[in-house]
Amino acid sequence: MANFSIPTGAGGDPAGRGCVGRIFVGAFFSVFLGMGLLFTVLILKAVLQGEPKVLAFFILLPLVFVVVGAAGLYSAIKGPKPKPAPGSGLAEPISEKASDPRKGMWFMPLFFSIFLVAGLGATYAILVRPALKLVQAGNWPAVPCAIVSSSVGSHSGSKGGKTYSVDIVFRYEVKGRTFTGDRYDFMGGSSSGYDGKAEIVSRYPPGVGATCYVNPDDPADAVLDRRFHAFYLIGLFPLLFVAVGAVGIVWSVRKLRHPDYGAGVGAGASGPSTGPLAFDLGPAELKPQASPVGKFLGIILIAAFWNGIVSVFVWQMVEGWRHGHPDGCLTVFMIPFILVGLLLIGGIGYQFLALFNPRVHLVLSRRSIPLGGSADLEWRISGSASRIRQLTITLEGREEATYRRGTSTSTDKNVFRRIILASAAEGAVVAQGRASIPVPSGTVPSFASSNNKIVWAIKVSGEIPRWPDVDEEYAIAVLPLPPGGHP
Repeated sequence: MANFSIPTGAGGDPAGRGCVGRIFVGAFFSVFLGMGLLFTVLILKAVLQGEPKVLAFFILLPLVFVVVGAAGLYSAIKGPKPKPAPGSGLAEPISEKASDPRKGMWFMPLFFSIFLVAGLGATYAILVRPALKLVQAGNWPAVPCAIVSSSVGSHSGSKGGKTYSVDIVFRYEVKGRTFTGDRYDFMGGSSSGYDGKAEIVSRYPPGVGATCYVNPDDPADAVLDRRFHAFYLIGLFPLLFVAVGAVGIVWSVRKLRHPDYGAGVGAGASGPSTGPLAFDLGPAELKPQASPVGKFLGIILIAAFWNGIVSVFVWQMVEGWRHGHPDGCLTVFMIPFILVGLLLIGGIGYQFLALFNPRVHLVLSRRSIPLGGSADLEWRISGSASRIRQLTITLEGREEATYRRGTSTSTDKNVFRRIILASAAEGAVVAQGRASIPVPSGTVPSFASSNNKIVWAIKVSGEIPRWPDVDEEYAIAVLPLPPGGHP
């Protein structure tokens, strides 16, 4: 069988993923990191200056951007891992569903460009500009002013709904000149929720004196409220569109240029889906696909991001109910989002309990197994193994095929072989044991390309009463038969 290779640059980098690409990725994640740090500082400053302590809860949202930005920047600086050497001559995938991955891909860069442009425009309008103004206004001098008029503006939407805004006009003097301003804060615009705006307007009746803050470089630029509020965090939302657009453009362009970009190995090249194949026969301790700590941190990030955004609207909804003017439409609309947030919080508790599960350690007698061959598997459970009521260890071979249906991408998984290696009830046999792993000769070896994967894995399931169960997967490498035909 012919061997294949993929084009590489310096350091084994696939074509199109060189220095320029890493600079772009680094700059992109630097924006995430910078905005996350800026809003974290603004929240802390607001809390220290006497704003409601509940505002500190919203620090979780910008911290997610800090973590994502720092991780992405570190990944860009470190660079990609070197690719495995091709040439093992694995068999072709068994699925025929996947077609040329470039087919129908030509419009994808344009599609993601819409996300990027819209996200950048919205990010500047409701994130970058207000954030910069907030920082600058911290040094603006306070100037006495008089309220000329104040009211809650009402605006009709295209679908009949209404939004409201704070409309306040004030007059002030700078160096003998009279100026008129109409900016309450730097966010501006209108949104749902009448009561919050009405409460603000009630504090500025016409004719009373107030304090405004004036830009010393431009006296016509003034604002009544320069404090940070949780509502400013909505400005982080457009970064999601920026992320989707930027990542989508890079991915689709590389996909068009190199259809096998993103696969574990090149098209037709060898390798399991999780890393390079190892050909030496020495024993190896297997690692789980995802560690309990990784699962726990992952669910925390997802829950913090989701609930951070949802909480801004929940706060607005609760304020309406507290003041006797609830927004029924907003309340009904938010119910499914709140339920998802509660489920994510429950998931944090579940994964936290799973941190204290017994740990399963697997040692395979050889690092790779040829078709028709076998290997010895030893397991040892650290921690309280007696808590496991039933232990089941299974060898599973499955095919994963990714293909397009119209504009959507689907991935089908089909388990073509499942072999129970060991099944033990509670007792000493659960804590440690040995089993033989036979790989049938009439199947297919490990394989990974852009659209197809053949995955072989050892799955460990442990039932623990009234506690999260043990559920781990360990990928292994299955090789084709050697030229002699004997494993």
